[in-house]
Amino acid sequence: MKRTGKTPYLKRKAEIEMSFIYNHKSYLANLAKRKERKKSRQQPDTLLRDIRLYFTYEVPNTYFYLFNFTQVIRKILQQKNFYCPGYSHIYISIGENEKEAIARAYELEDWYRFGIAVLPKDDFFNCPDEKREHQILQTIANGLYDIAELDHLDKKALKEAIAQANEWGLFHERIIQQKENRKFCFRMSSMPVRNSHEEEIYFTLIDRDEAKEYKWKFGQLFLLEACWWFFKITVTNKVIRTKPRARMELVLKGKKKELEMTIESIKNGTGHITIADVNVPIEPWILELEEKLKYTPPEEMKNSSSS
Repeated sequence: MKRTGKTPYLKRKAEIEMSFIYNHKSYLANLAKRKERKKSRQQPDTLLRDIRLYFTYEVPNTYFYLFNFTQVIRKILQQKNFYCPGYSHIYISIGENEKEAIARAYELEDWYRFGIAVLPKDDFFNCPDEKREHQILQTIANGLYDIAELDHLDKKALKEAIAQANEWGLFHERIIQQKENRKFCFRMSSMPVRNSHEEEIYFTLIDRDEAKEYKWKFGQLFLLEACWWFFKITVTNKVIRTKPRARMELVLKGKKKELEMTIESIKNGTGHITIADVNVPIEPWILELEEKLKYTPPEEMKNSSSS
């Protein structure tokens, strides 16, 4: 049977490309929805779970560290028990102008709603790092104030959270995973790295009986990879063990999947495992699978067949 339709890779690529194209019909439909939302007043009854950014233009992955401001603000708002009317996720559509931002703000599910903000690409790309970091925080703030105006959210709490995020800045450490027993606490924390999509990952062992802390840098990783790699942490009085999520073989190719560190070796400094210590040979089946999954662009296939 002849297969029809695009491959998953091409389909996803087409979806991404379409998200960067201005659609006037979408703009009018989304604008109408925004006007209706502003007229209605619903009771805030759902705790905020996440804040995400969506651009109408492509952003280099070296700028991804900037998006950590959303996590800082989210954490502060959660501490304030910030509620939204019927949705748990706030998305912010960022465009070169207001029309583009509104056109991109597709709301297909009930669990998220969009605010919109404007950040011209040239202004964003062609400026010093410090100014860019200020720009993205102000853009996030504008998006949050926009959705607060539409859905009658707590503007005072938003203003306080944004001010606190501005005071803290981007480059501070935060706990992303922790496990403990009566005697010991093992903690994984991270810190953004300027102009990188990876973060610095730190391990810390806290000995409660001795009131001592043993901390070291594990290495730089994409944050989601770190969270999935050290998905399960076991703490005993003698050893720390980590295990990944299921089906992580392709992600962790060339790295040990499970780590084990004794309490004694951590204390004397010989057990401070880093990313340089976890290299292992890549299993042959992974290399074979990768070869099969390789995508060859049609133009390359054409050139190959004609040569």
